[in-house]
Amino acid sequence: MIRKISVRGSMRNKILLICILCTLIALVLQTTFLLNVSSNMVYEQARDIAYNSLDNMQNELGSYIEGIENNMVNIYNDKMFLGALRDYGTAEEMRQDYYRYARDYAEEHFTASDGMMALYFYNRNHEIISVYRKASTPKRNYAADIYEEAEVYNAERVKVYTESTENKMLISSYHNPSTDADMVRFVLKIYDISSTKDMIGYIVCDADVKAIQKIMQK
Repeated sequence: MIRKISVRGSMRNKILLICILCTLIALVLQTTFLLNVSSNMVYEQARDIAYNSLDNMQNELGSYIEGIENNMVNIYNDKMFLGALRDYGTAEEMRQDYYRYARDYAEEHFTASDGMMALYFYNRNHEIISVYRKASTPKRNYAADIYEEAEVYNAERVKVYTESTENKMLISSYHNPSTDADMVRFVLKIYDISSTKDMIGYIVCDADVKAIQKIMQK
């Protein structure tokens, strides 16, 4: 009698153990499945957020660059200056009449959000016509002419571009040792409106890289 009871108790314990093991296995499988599903959901959400952020950043950068280009393209509204670039005999003569031109142009067409720090107007012979340097001091300065220290101000890149057949705006960069700041440079060729094949000068706009960094930091 005692032996039968012992056998029955052992069977119940085995059955109970099997049930517990089955339950545990089911819980482990369910937990693993939920973790995988959750992980995939988190990954997909993070990926979508990253893609959206990159897309927004690209759009903002595109708008910023387009805005700078539009500011420079406005030069074609000044027919008198274009005529002077085309017809003046020497750069010295033109500098006398247009020495304040870059300042006036910067104040009219650029805003603080553009980050513009220096604006240069050159004729077709790479001779400076007018220059404006914003917040320039003896200790924190911008070049009066980027070709005076061509290597420091990455001016050769500008010359190569302006002497090429490329007609799109150039975007390059350099490090200003005086201000210890990275600069983004935009260069736009100016063509004779009566003959779009003839370059009569170009504009160089140096902007603080912080304007782009602010967009990227978002």
